Amino acid sequence: MKVKIREHHEVSKNKKHNNHRRIIHSCSNTCQIQPPYFCQFCKQFKIEKSTSGHINSCSKIDNILLFTDWRYNRLIICNSDGTEIHHIPLSYQPCYITVVNINSVAVSCFNDRIILIINISARSVTSTINTSGHCYGISYNDNNLYVVIGRSIIHVMDLTGKVIRTIPLPSDNIRDITVDRDRLVCIDRTSIYCCSLDGKLMWKFEKETFQELVRVTSDDKGNVYVIDYFSNTLVVVSDDGKLEKEILTKSDGLNGPFGIYFDNKENILLVYNMHNPLNGPSVVVRVDPAPGFRPLCDDSYLKQLNISIEIGRVKNRNKNPVADKAIAELEDELLREEHDHSPLSENTLVIATTRLNSRLRQRGLSSRELWTQRSQFTHEQLPISDMNLIRAQHEARNKNHGFSENSKCSRPGRPTPDINIGDLVYLYTDRSKTQSRDRYLVVARDGEWCFIKKFSGNQLRASSYKVKLSECYKVLNTISAQQNPRYSQNVYNEESDSDGHDEDSLPGPIRDLPPDRAEPPPILICENIDDVENLDEPTAQHDNSLEHDLTLSNSSTEQDNKRAFSVSAPN
Repeated sequence: MKVKIREHHEVSKNKKHNNHRRIIHSCSNTCQIQPPYFCQFCKQFKIEKSTSGHINSCSKIDNILLFTDWRYNRLIICNSDGTEIHHIPLSYQPCYITVVNINSVAVSCFNDRIILIINISARSVTSTINTSGHCYGISYNDNNLYVVIGRSIIHVMDLTGKVIRTIPLPSDNIRDITVDRDRLVCIDRTSIYCCSLDGKLMWKFEKETFQELVRVTSDDKGNVYVIDYFSNTLVVVSDDGKLEKEILTKSDGLNGPFGIYFDNKENILLVYNMHNPLNGPSVVVRVDPAPGFRPLCDDSYLKQLNISIEIGRVKNRNKNPVADKAIAELEDELLREEHDHSPLSENTLVIATTRLNSRLRQRGLSSRELWTQRSQFTHEQLPISDMNLIRAQHEARNKNHGFSENSKCSRPGRPTPDINIGDLVYLYTDRSKTQSRDRYLVVARDGEWCFIKKFSGNQLRASSYKVKLSECYKVLNTISAQQNPRYSQNVYNEESDSDGHDEDSLPGPIRDLPPDRAEPPPILICENIDDVENLDEPTAQHDNSLEHDLTLSNSSTEQDNKRAFSVSAPN
């Protein structure tokens, strides 16, 4: 969390500034205006994210700063320099805050439909007020609370919760309000409204650059200050809605502004930044090569936060080991829950994830406790610091790194094969017992890396993969005969070598053939038994070694005394 405190000074009336704005008052016009104020930087400080959680609004009482922490259900109190941080635990999710007196504040909890009156000195909740609907922006003026109910109406009530009257709002999407000088100022996403205390619209201000107005405040001169979360701007508008100026922008350090408060007593403007400064260390996040992650590589918003998305290589099994381990744990938990292999239901998935989030880990804490910083059994706040957890994990990994290296790298690395463009290769990571290995064609080389394309049948796919050369090995039929360890010169005789075989051609099947015959003898078929006696003499000499197979050709040919003999080659 980043907090900026700026001191305001009034600009001389004879100093002109050129700017354009759009005013909706009695008519719309564009003209040269004179901005009412400028800011002079005073100080800034940072509260660690593990301490701040998710801040929704801020306020100031003398030298005490107050922040509502919506995530961890607490009110954060610290000095004006960010030191001596204290927490007031709450039973509800606080959102908007307003100062009641020097010792008390009122906080609206829109999800719970409750308003809390909190004593800062005693650090306790003194009373609660139930509302008839979701309560949003809140402001205190003239002993009354002005609360936005359902974003379309304001309930005016005393500190006991008694509704005195209601005020209709000019929009049905009002978020925040501020009340002073017998008027109320409210905002929706793109407009500023100034109304009388009976709900009559006095003026409306719009600007084309407004994208997401989130908070509003005002000073004792009636000037209105609003912050735009998406455009990272702070705009001041004069009390009549005719003059405006951007007094803080992204170049001044605004990065996700979400809280603003003007201290009239000290003439100080308090601005809260949700995100850390942009000049902080960059963060690299490695993700799986899923199609949904690829557009995030060029996301302008992530670049503003110094967050880089690194897409893991498809053929790298260790591209995201933390996510892979989490998925493996989820699969095991689903198998324990569903024994009959039935289709996965939403209830089963909820039960499995709840069990995983409640499982105690190595530090004696569950994932749920690390995220909420509360005990999952007693719901009490745990004294957990993210930085201490990071340091403990880093020290434990350094301590076990040597043993892990010996167990995982006991064998030397794979040799780098001599692979050229056009070679067919296999990948070590594609080894599987259930399917054959895929072949890849090397299409490019870049040092110790190569780019390959996969064969699908006889078709070459268009997508290419980047892999290391040490992760590949050549397909066997692309290795020459000289490189084949099974190749032997005595497999072929002189007759086979003279048939035009090249030394670089593929070796034939390794099996012994009869040296005295290059091809099997023909099969002789005789129709008459007398034809056997007319065979050549060399063949008759082997008659004793011949195997005769006498077969009746047909029962209808017995009168012709014809029989068929089949003479096969000698074994």
